[in-house]
Amino acid sequence: RKWGGGGEGGGRMQSSGEFGIARTEDSCSVRHERWVESNRSKSDPLPKKPQRERELAFSPVEMGTVVLGLQICGPEVKELAVELDALFHECPGATKLGFPLVMKRMPMTPMAETSPHARNQFTITQLMTEPGMGMPLSWSVSDRNTPPPLLVARPDGVPLLEQEWRLLGDFFEYLMEEVFEDDKDTEMKPSAFVRFVEGWAHRAALGTEESPSAFIDLAPAFASRFPLGVRVTARDIASRPALSGRSGLVCKHDEPRRRVGVEFAHPFGLLSLKPASLAIDPKAQSEQLLFRLEQERFKEFGRRR
Repeated sequence: RKWGGGGEGGGRMQSSGEFGIARTEDSCSVRHERWVESNRSKSDPLPKKPQRERELAFSPVEMGTVVLGLQICGPEVKELAVELDALFHECPGATKLGFPLVMKRMPMTPMAETSPHARNQFTITQLMTEPGMGMPLSWSVSDRNTPPPLLVARPDGVPLLEQEWRLLGDFFEYLMEEVFEDDKDTEMKPSAFVRFVEGWAHRAALGTEESPSAFIDLAPAFASRFPLGVRVTARDIASRPALSGRSGLVCKHDEPRRRVGVEFAHPFGLLSLKPASLAIDPKAQSEQLLFRLEQERFKEFGRRR
């Protein structure tokens, strides 16, 4: 009897591929291969395509514009109004992370010379280092290895906060202490920095010391920064001065437009506001976020049961 014929017990034969032994379609090995192939997406998912990094694109403000920036002098980091001019230098490290940043050297002061700060100096070095080329020659420090006071700002006009400077220091320390040298180029990308900011925002929101507001334009993370149901207070709204000081409940998130939906009492109702126009109590933020997390875990536990 020939295999592959239409007679009783006949069937089309397939090679095992390894030993060349003929098999019928009803053999256990063939059925197993068909099952594996049909369930490949569940048991052996295809590797994800590398995430395409967004290109840095921003509209710089005009020279002479005054923005909220930072003054770095030794261990001191202070927020102040900064006037942008041609003496500011671009920070290559910030560009790699997906946001624009510029620095300007100021005349040396006794405080900066006698009170160097290793963490601030390390952050400055990482931000000003050009990949493969190092620090610019004009930024070489003196023999005492002490940088002069600096002014730091964002040329797109976005305010730069003291909390953001601390977060940059945390990120570069994370790269130095926890990331292998061969993997640092992978972590010095916008997507990796966004993940770092999102994780920090979640942890900071669970605490009660301060509300996380750093880099909200890069990583909104509204579920952590403004958990649904938390009470916030409106502030500094030029178009609606009567709204300033009034409190409302967060009821919507619009991350693509970087807006938070807040329900106020009559006659204001539901309004879409910028995060900078909202003040939130860190303790209330932490309690509401914990409440939301407990609700989600309870729902998940119920489904599993």
